Amino acid sequence: MTAPAVQVSSHPWSAALGVQLDSWATTGPTLVVLTGGKAILSASRGVGSFSEQVRSACTPRRHPHSAGGRVARALTCTVLRFAAGVDATMVPQHGAALVVQLHPVALFRLLCQRRNMRLGIHLHGSAFEDEALALLRHVLFRAWPCGQSRTPASSARQARHRSLAFEAQAMMSSEPSARHTMQELAATLEISPFHLAHVFRSQIGISLQQYRLQLRIVAALERLAEGEPDLSKLALDLGFSHHSHFSSQFLRAVGCSPRDIRHSLTAKAGSGLAPRQLSCA
Repeated sequence: MTAPAVQVSSHPWSAALGVQLDSWATTGPTLVVLTGGKAILSASRGVGSFSEQVRSACTPRRHPHSAGGRVARALTCTVLRFAAGVDATMVPQHGAALVVQLHPVALFRLLCQRRNMRLGIHLHGSAFEDEALALLRHVLFRAWPCGQSRTPASSARQARHRSLAFEAQAMMSSEPSARHTMQELAATLEISPFHLAHVFRSQIGISLQQYRLQLRIVAALERLAEGEPDLSKLALDLGFSHHSHFSSQFLRAVGCSPRDIRHSLTAKAGSGLAPRQLSCA
């Protein structure tokens, strides 16, 4: 019997899962999506332990402008294991694992798949494989936006720009509801706001403000999938000025209202909403 081209499973983070991830990463491309929408993709000839790179991505980094005292949420790992024969041009061949933040639409599609699996609703054959490959392409685009080369940085300047962008991402990811003004981020990174804005867009493909908004929409999606009853409270918790602002931004990003998303992801039966097509953006 032919093995499926991709297998999907969901697990709480544990040391045992780490051992399993290292084993899976040696047999084919392995994509891990964490609570919070962070995705980690193994390299075919990776440097270091894949599980250690996943564990590192799991650990929030504290920065001077991040709020303290938050209660950590339980960490869930959705694991997509691709067959070794997946198109080699799509997968990094060397270096460390890729770490990217999923676009809200990508996370919504994944949450829909997890919901369907829970209810015993499965896509058939090529449709399931196409959905997984679309997510893989999305991760690769997020790692190398705007036609960037898929090779390691060829100069100290490029490496520095990449590092600055990743540092800014980590600061915003540590507390999506915080304002994270350009001036605060730039001061922490010891560069000018203008330079930070230029470097971030060139490396990540979107502005700092767009990235922060996507983080907040991702956080909202996960709260809605858990059945969050109070949309006004959710909006304020995530840093939106009021419920209507949150709803309009959410609808623009995902294509459905928060109320409809909550109903779709928590319904006990039925196929739910049809998610918007996933683009590479």
